[in-house]
Amino acid sequence: SNWDDSNPVLVNVLLSNNTASLEGGAIYNFMSSPQLINTVISGNDALDGSALHNNFGTAPQILNSIIHGNTGGTVIVNTDPSADIPVYKHSLVEGSGGSSAWESAFGVDGGNNIAIAPQFTDPDAGNYTLQMNSPAINAGDNTLFPGLDANTKDLTGNPRLSGVAIDMGAYEAQGLAQIIDPISDMVREYGDADLEPGATASSGLAVSYSSADHTIAEAYQDAADGNKWKIKIKKAGTVTITASQPGGGS
Repeated sequence: SNWDDSNPVLVNVLLSNNTASLEGGAIYNFMSSPQLINTVISGNDALDGSALHNNFGTAPQILNSIIHGNTGGTVIVNTDPSADIPVYKHSLVEGSGGSSAWESAFGVDGGNNIAIAPQFTDPDAGNYTLQMNSPAINAGDNTLFPGLDANTKDLTGNPRLSGVAIDMGAYEAQGLAQIIDPISDMVREYGDADLEPGATASSGLAVSYSSADHTIAEAYQDAADGNKWKIKIKKAGTVTITASQPGGGS
């Protein structure tokens, strides 16, 4: 419980497996307006406000957070809707409708909120990390996380930023390792037909190529042959051909 202007700031926090017989399964706010930043509230139970119960002039901020999978009665209760005014930004809030169909009873839609399943890895076992198909990945706002930099960690100690944007919740999905299988035979002679290099990436995504010296060999996409990558030998010599694949969301 948060009382009388305590206004705590919770960052990279998991609130789960809490039970209240009546109000505020995870958090009960009374004249207190906490900030919940990259927080997960899931697996809690209460009759009124299984996730949050806000009472007597509270205005918590829910930023880059996930509220999903709580049981009992109403997920979020604002006892006095005219005075209890939570603000949600870049958060996944079950039952809220998301920013596209916001339910005003939840509070104020600050934008970029969603209301679909977060795809936790195994919440029944207490694992609230994100599967690689989670809509919460890259869905947060970097500016809402205080002091975010390359050294910032998530709740498990992994890099807090992995991708173009921070993930919602307390855990940052870590990209899968990708391997590019090399071109099997790059020994060619001047005058040979253009080579189809044929390298593949473990992600299954398309591989592109570049040449360190276009006067010796040129990497190009053949528009007349389905935009296949090919290597054209222009003169005798040795040259480095680089195969690359930037990866995707996973």
